[in-house]
Amino acid sequence: MRKLMLTSIMLGVALTMAAQHELCDLDIQVELADNGDATITETRQMTIGDEGTECYIVIGNLNNSRITSLQVSDETGTTYVTEDGDWNVDRSRSEKANRCGIHTTNNGYELCWGVGTSGKHIYQVAYNITNLVKAYTDGDGFNFMFVAEKIKPLPQHVKVTISKPGTEINDSIADIWGFRHYGEINFVNGCIVDETIQPFNDESALIVLARFNKGIFQPAVTVDESFDTVIERAKEGSDYSTQEEEEDDDWLLGLGIAGALIGGAYGLSAYQRKKLRKRLLGDEKLLPWYRDTPVNGDLLQANGIMKALYGGSESTGNLMSAEILRLIYQKAITITMAPYGRNNELRKMLSVKDPATTSWQYHSQDDKLRKDIHQLLYDAAGSDHILQPKELKRYIKENATDLEDLLNLLKTKVPSKNIVPTDAQRVVGMKKFLKEFTLTNERHVEEVGLWKEYLVFATLFGIGDQVRKDMAKMCPEYMEMDNVANAMMNGTEEGILFNNLLITSAAAPTLVSQAIARANGSGGSTSFGGGGGFSGGGSGGGVR
Repeated sequence: MRKLMLTSIMLGVALTMAAQHELCDLDIQVELADNGDATITETRQMTIGDEGTECYIVIGNLNNSRITSLQVSDETGTTYVTEDGDWNVDRSRSEKANRCGIHTTNNGYELCWGVGTSGKHIYQVAYNITNLVKAYTDGDGFNFMFVAEKIKPLPQHVKVTISKPGTEINDSIADIWGFRHYGEINFVNGCIVDETIQPFNDESALIVLARFNKGIFQPAVTVDESFDTVIERAKEGSDYSTQEEEEDDDWLLGLGIAGALIGGAYGLSAYQRKKLRKRLLGDEKLLPWYRDTPVNGDLLQANGIMKALYGGSESTGNLMSAEILRLIYQKAITITMAPYGRNNELRKMLSVKDPATTSWQYHSQDDKLRKDIHQLLYDAAGSDHILQPKELKRYIKENATDLEDLLNLLKTKVPSKNIVPTDAQRVVGMKKFLKEFTLTNERHVEEVGLWKEYLVFATLFGIGDQVRKDMAKMCPEYMEMDNVANAMMNGTEEGILFNNLLITSAAAPTLVSQAIARANGSGGSTSFGGGGGFSGGGSGGGVR
């Protein structure tokens, strides 16, 4: 009896599961025409349950656009009959089989077709939208919902590909953003591709915002509005930065004054850098160690010299880490006990001192850079001034545009013609000394402050871990005296916190660059929020 009941229950569950509708994959191809019209082909891989008679796509709020030329076919190669007039929703499954049509609603259209039999199906739905791309005062484009919210069943995967025959759509002629879903939107093989990375939930939709340079299209419809206004409206409520970039006249003035030293354009080939090293350093193998602090401790200038001589994309991250290590030594960042997590358990955390309480003297752009990084960490820490895990990454993502000046300062380059040979020799000589530290005869603690600078410069050169190990071998009593170096070396909780901060800070310039590019329309992760002012889409659709 129990076996019979269990069999019945399992059969009932299996039948229930089999009866459910599924939308496994939704692939949408959008082909744009010169006049702004679009031909859209949707391929839906579905499992049809026993309930419902038709599939339908909701497209409303069209704003001077129309839907035309609906065609539907399925995996058998059958082309459905397209009915004239308004589609009759109130029919049976058999009456709608192999037929399709357009149902007009108060807000737009529903594109409908019969589901046919239960089971797995692949439906291909093609239709035209007139005037998808419209002309604005400062560009052409659209903000369109290609997949409506509250679609049932929820799509497990969606991919939208937007192309224009004969034109490569890329970052030089277009800006792109995606909203209301978790995904990635990028330029791929001359197309715009927006693809989900998570299945839809009840709040999901798929909206693409795209702006094109004038001359790519000749839209039939003109809107007396700037596309910047469309972008601002769409970004409201999103995690794209919407704040305007502000010019800091004092910063520009300071940069101008320092321009002779650390400004100007830069771009040397490997061959040119080799010639520059030969001219400034002579025979590198014979270059002597330099054991004092080069370029008066100016990390920004030292980093610029190293980039000019050797290149290196990682140098910007190393520079930020070195500046933060110097802030740690200056006690602008310290360890404190603070509540964390749901239970507010006390944990050791990073406390960031208010930069306003520090007497900053601007002897160089390096001083300004360090203060700006200090301010970044303080702002990221929030009102409690405690820099918790992931707060720095989150702050950078949400405030990327505001950090553009800091990023530009981090990327400051030294023109080769402005590099003094002595400075170059001392900077490279310092790195050579640190790399060969164990070859020295020093066995005692001398000039502890200078050893701290060694660690700072070692971090700048990307060899901080090696130098800490060398110091521990050469002078263990120094490591006992220097709490920061000792903590980092021995993996204590304090060291883990400091090391994690340095690792995160090293990635910060790249995060800022990516976030700025993303906010400015170069592609990247989509925003689940925002997308306001869209055309098309709406609410509903799927199977009924």
